[in-house]
Amino acid sequence: MEMPALGEPTTTAKTYENVTLYRSGSMMGNYTAVRCKRVRVWVKRCGYGGGWVVNVMYLEKGKRKERGFSQSSDYSIVIADGWKCPEPAGIFGDATRTASGLTVQAGRYSAFSDGWRADFTRDVLPACTVLADYHGFDPVADARRTAEAIDPLTRTLPVLILADWFRERGHDEHADTLTASVDCRYF
Repeated sequence: MEMPALGEPTTTAKTYENVTLYRSGSMMGNYTAVRCKRVRVWVKRCGYGGGWVVNVMYLEKGKRKERGFSQSSDYSIVIADGWKCPEPAGIFGDATRTASGLTVQAGRYSAFSDGWRADFTRDVLPACTVLADYHGFDPVADARRTAEAIDPLTRTLPVLILADWFRERGHDEHADTLTASVDCRYF
């Protein structure tokens, strides 16, 4: 597959209106919900390591200034339909009173624990209509694991898996480019 030039977008931006944007990325690793009037998402290939970056620009409900962020690892972006989606659980557990009379709240999990993602997947995702899910997206690791598990003649399978991932998220133009670049006669 011929790689795009550094910084060249590999997917067309998808725009969603009146949605809830979920993301992880705070200090503890917990998920937050942002009600948005508009969200634009695109994936691009960039950097000297040739990694993938998921870019997001969003206009929060009731605001005028558009904000944005990018994630290049530990992807956690989910876009759900509507503004009535549930809030993820907070950072802290229930308050307890110590023997000396102090009230203490401990974090539910340690920073960047897998528990944050497990809670989000179990409690929030089933209650939403998901429009876009970049939660756990890791095309490089998925392709590497798949390539190691198959024989050398069929090393084009990771490209097809990545193409399916793009097609599931509505990026057909990039999926078509990927599948056209490999020999599919074994599949």
